Amino acid sequence: TTATWASSTANVATISNTSGSQGLAAGVALGVTTITAASGTVQGSTNLAITGSGMFVNTGNMLVARDPFTATMLLDGTVLMAGGFDSTGAALGSSEIYDSAGMAPTAGPSMVNPHASHTATLLNNGKVLIVGGFATVAGSVPTTNAELYDPVAKTFSATGSLNTARAQHTATLLADGTVLIAGGVDGNGNGIAGAEVYNPASGQFTAVGSMATARLAHTATLLYDGTVLIAGGATNNYPTPTATAELYTPAAKSFSPVSSMTVARAYHTATLMNDGTVLLAGGLVNTVPILTATMEIYSGGNFIATGNVMSNARAAHTATLLSNGTVLIAGGAIDNTGNFPPIGAPTNTVDLWEPGFGLAATGSLNTAQSQHTATLLTNGAVLIAGGTIDNAGTTTNTAELYQPASFTPAGLTAITISPASSSLAVGMAQQFIATGTYAGNFTQQLASVTWTSADVSGTGVAQVSNDSSSQGVALGLSPGTASITASLGLVSGSATFNLSS
Repeated sequence: TTATWASSTANVATISNTSGSQGLAAGVALGVTTITAASGTVQGSTNLAITGSGMFVNTGNMLVARDPFTATMLLDGTVLMAGGFDSTGAALGSSEIYDSAGMAPTAGPSMVNPHASHTATLLNNGKVLIVGGFATVAGSVPTTNAELYDPVAKTFSATGSLNTARAQHTATLLADGTVLIAGGVDGNGNGIAGAEVYNPASGQFTAVGSMATARLAHTATLLYDGTVLIAGGATNNYPTPTATAELYTPAAKSFSPVSSMTVARAYHTATLMNDGTVLLAGGLVNTVPILTATMEIYSGGNFIATGNVMSNARAAHTATLLSNGTVLIAGGAIDNTGNFPPIGAPTNTVDLWEPGFGLAATGSLNTAQSQHTATLLTNGAVLIAGGTIDNAGTTTNTAELYQPASFTPAGLTAITISPASSSLAVGMAQQFIATGTYAGNFTQQLASVTWTSADVSGTGVAQVSNDSSSQGVALGLSPGTASITASLGLVSGSATFNLSS
């Protein structure tokens, strides 16, 4: 009651020092402000974002301009930004970490080696696996370097090296906790057909079967049945896009072809939907280069054109599954005036895909950008950061938040979690699956829930992942019982996670 409150940006929000309403903030305009409470020489602060439904609001900028880099949500909800190129084309070894509300970054530790056009995967043990990429300048020879970020120690350390140096590849966390590394570009500018698997227990990479088609700048999507859909990409960095697709089966450690996409695509997006289908959007369609605004759905081994066209043909954009089951498609390069990559001038246009309805309009980015990142936060907002802002490859450190119009899929009435109860030893991980029940009593697995863990007994019993690569994987931290909850807006369901020493 003796604290003095202040807002750093009064034209965004004010805060009361009046008795009876002390600490009550009032939004004035869209934006981000820092709220401070001081008592004598002691003070504390927090960040507050004033957002609007379906709108983008500028938030705290990254400490370093970078592209193409990685953004990984850690188990505590904060977001690790790592690597990328700066505007001179030099690969970066720096990292930074956004708070869980996506409003302010702090400097992270330096990586063991610089990485750009690499991958970052949240492992079941809570560490982040950084793999490959370019280690010097854009277009240089890719690296075999790999390293781990430990969020407890807040350090990077080297792990086993790739068998094949690669950049612009994909990394997919498999159901058994290993990571599939597929494709990429080699030192001669050609696509790679080979794949390898990283085992966190041994810290080593082991070669597995090769893809039927060598590819880079493709997509890899873990399906509900545990297989991985590899789609499109370019066969070289000229680039020459392909329409071919294949499935990786972890048990057989092999790839098998499926039907081709309706359009050749590279630098496109692939998004797993709540109904288990995959939405593929945009991309480069031939060497000229020419981009596409078309979209298609993968379902049951086949690709089907949606008949919908985005507001812009685009590549090197982002596509984010929101809590309400829609997909936010943002930014990207939209013309062929520049060298590749980037593919030319970026756009600030945004499309919203609504399953069963098609495309809908929403707000525009404040900064036109491509090769940026988009991370769904635990509060339902999306953090858009970094990327390229022109056809000369100039990087940006800008960041903004998108607030969806709703957080609950239409017709959702209940969520159940399996297993309903699980007992493991501390240090082990459990995959939880959320299933939604809708009006009409039909059900489907949910890919868009927000996961939380709350202690029932014990202290700091478990953490659960919301990163897109490992959603619903809970890690046991200490003996006791935790309640694992999956939520979409006002609808939620819970399961019990028991940990023994």
